[in-house]
Amino acid sequence: MKFTEKVGVVLCLIGISMRLLNITGGTLFVFLSLLVLACMYLFLGFIFYNDIRLRNLFKKVSYSNVDAGKIFIGILTGILHFIMLSGINFRVLNWPAHFILLCAGFLLTFIYTIIILILHVNRPGTLYFNILVRSAIMLVLALVLILAPGLHFERNMQPDYKQKTSL
Repeated sequence: MKFTEKVGVVLCLIGISMRLLNITGGTLFVFLSLLVLACMYLFLGFIFYNDIRLRNLFKKVSYSNVDAGKIFIGILTGILHFIMLSGINFRVLNWPAHFILLCAGFLLTFIYTIIILILHVNRPGTLYFNILVRSAIMLVLALVLILAPGLHFERNMQPDYKQKTSL
């Protein structure tokens, strides 16, 4: 994982901890860190997966060993990881439509990961390995969030009130 990805994950974990402790700003930390990670994958995914440094983005030399197929795979992976991180973001913040985004992102990423795994077995390379590592982490996290619907990332400060019913 690159340094920017590690910073985004740490900020997200800090935000989740802040939400659990009812500290103001936890939601903002979670939202912004996951949004920055998702947009980074969407717009710059082909750079991160092909091990191109951000400062060498516009230099022709950095693309000398990267063909069009690898760039296409990087762009497609970035789109799928954007969908997955958006679903995780919605689920952690308890927003509507999180289940649809998580399931769609999980299924698409799972199918794509199987295809990348087959490609990696036939032609080992750093591109496929980078994609497999990131996809495996996101798939496990998404599976936990899908299978644990009662998991909430905030503490409820109000007691549960029982409804009085009269017969």
